[in-house]
Amino acid sequence: MELKKFFTEIKLDKFPFAKIEKNSVLAGIGSCFAEKFLTSLREAGMSVAINPSGLIYNLHSMNEIIERVLTNKKFISDEVDCVNDRYILWSHHGIFGGDSVNEVLSSANQMLAEFREQLLQADYLILTPSSSVVYRHLKLDKIVGNCHKENNNEFQVEILSSTENCRLLRNILRAVFTFNPKCRVIVSLSPIRHYPGNLVLNSRSKANLLSGIHEALMDFPSQAVYFPAYEIAHDELRDYRFYDKDMLHLSEVGESYILNKFIDWSVSDACCKFITDSIKRQKLANHRPKFSK
Repeated sequence: MELKKFFTEIKLDKFPFAKIEKNSVLAGIGSCFAEKFLTSLREAGMSVAINPSGLIYNLHSMNEIIERVLTNKKFISDEVDCVNDRYILWSHHGIFGGDSVNEVLSSANQMLAEFREQLLQADYLILTPSSSVVYRHLKLDKIVGNCHKENNNEFQVEILSSTENCRLLRNILRAVFTFNPKCRVIVSLSPIRHYPGNLVLNSRSKANLLSGIHEALMDFPSQAVYFPAYEIAHDELRDYRFYDKDMLHLSEVGESYILNKFIDWSVSDACCKFITDSIKRQKLANHRPKFSK
C-alpha cells in the first residue's frame, strides 16, 4: 500500500558550486537565522565571520554596511549618538553600545576591519534578509539599522518595494564580486515573522523581499544562489509545534530541520562528519561531571 505524504516537500536543485569544506572561509550578514548556523560552524572550528554591525534585517542596512566594509570607511565620532545615557551607532545593533564614544568606535571599527579581512578571503558569503520594512529617523532623515528602543514618534515606518530590494541586492552582489571574485553568495529569506500584530504588513514585506531577491539573482546565475529556508518553514513545517513559545521564531527542532537541509545541500560529506563530530565533542565536554576536592 502506498504511504500518504503528510507535507509538501521543497525540492532542492543541486548545489551549483563546490561544496563547503572544513577549510572553507565563510562570512555572513543578516538575521538570527544565519547567525545561528554560522556560529555552529565557527564553534566546530571553521573560519567564520558574522554580522560586523550585529543582526541586520533589511537590504538597505546590509548594503550600507557592505559598502563601508569594502571601502574600509571607518566610523567617526560624528556618527555616534547618545540615547538613554548610552552611546550608540544607528547602523548597529544595541550590543555595540557603550559608555563612551571611543568605546563604541573602537568596537565597531575593529569588527569592520576583521570582517573586511574575512570577506577578502571568503569562499562563501551567506545573506539572510528578513524584512522590507525600514525605520527612517525623522531628525536625521535616514534609515536606521536599529531603533535602540527610542520612542516610535522619532521614526517613520516605510516599506521597500520589490524594485528597491532588487536594486539593493544587485549593488551588494556587484560590490562583493568585484572585491572578491572567487566568493560565491548564498541568499535566503528568513522565515521569522516580524510583524505579528499586522500579518498583512508581514506578508507584504516578505513578498516584496522575495520578489526582489529572485529578480536580482537572475543577473548572477553562476555566482549566487537561493536557499529556500522561508519556503521550507512555511510548507514542510506548516505547524506551530515547530515554533517557539512566542509563535514567531522557529523552535530548536524547526531550526535544526532547516539547517540540516542546508548542510545536506551545501556541505561536503567530509565536512558534515567534521561538524557532527565537533558537536558531539562539545556536548560531551559540557556534560562531564565536576567533582569537588
